[in-house]
This record gives sequence, structure tokens and C-alpha cells, in this order.
Amino acid sequence: MAVVATAEQIGVREGRRIRGRYQITADDLAKGLRHKEAVCRATFPIDVHALSMAGSREIDQSFKHGGLKPYDIPYPALVAADVDGLLMAGRCISGDFVAHSNYRVTGNAVAMGEAAGLAAAKSVKLGLLPHELSWDQILW
Repeated sequence: MAVVATAEQIGVREGRRIRGRYQITADDLAKGLRHKEAVCRATFPIDVHALSMAGSREIDQSFKHGGLKPYDIPYPALVAADVDGLLMAGRCISGDFVAHSNYRVTGNAVAMGEAAGLAAAKSVKLGLLPHELSWDQILW
């Protein structure tokens, strides 16, 4: 085995993201989203470094000053919308620029990785694709 390629620099925070069956948004964070298929609850503060990456969209700066409410990361955000059978975890899940600056931390990634692993195992056991499962089916 050999490394084929690496990032041009370390610490890259922003890159391409895969579209999931649910996209976590800045609005979800602002409202403190509660979702029936929550895999974990995120509480880390918003950590946006390059506001120019947001494009023309204005970002509510109150997030950076403790205005964030805990919110749920839903299972459908871990399930790819365009590729059957693909599960995501950590910084790869489906979310917008602001949400990504929050959920990408290790504490959330661990819980999402465990959720994706459970979903993969249950998917194989039941002979169903991950998007065909509800979070309740995965847990039980």
C-alpha cells in the first residue's frame, strides 16, 4: 500500500461536501434543531475562519459569541442522496458552510462514526440500503 496523494497543506477546513438526504443548515443551528432521527446532539461553538468562503450570504455573527443552541445531527444527514449505500460521518456529512464549521469536530465525529457503523451493520443484516432504514430500526 502507498499514499497516492495528500492535501497541498495541512489544516484544510473547507472542501467538497457530499449532498445527503438531509442538509444541516445555519438555520437549524440557530433554532436548536430537534430531529426524530437524531444520532447525537452537537454543542460545539461555531468556528468560522474565512467568512469570504460563505459567498454573498451574510452570516449571523451571534453564533461566534455563544448564541448557539445545542442541536441534533439527524441520521439522514449521514446518508448520501445520490449514491446508494454510501454513509458519511464527521466532516463529510451533509451541511452548509456555517453548520460545517460546527459539526466537524472530533467529539461529534466519534458519535457520527458509531452511528454510521451501526447503520452499515444493520443494513447488511436486514438486506436493506441505508436510506431504507429508519433510525429506530438501526437502534433496535
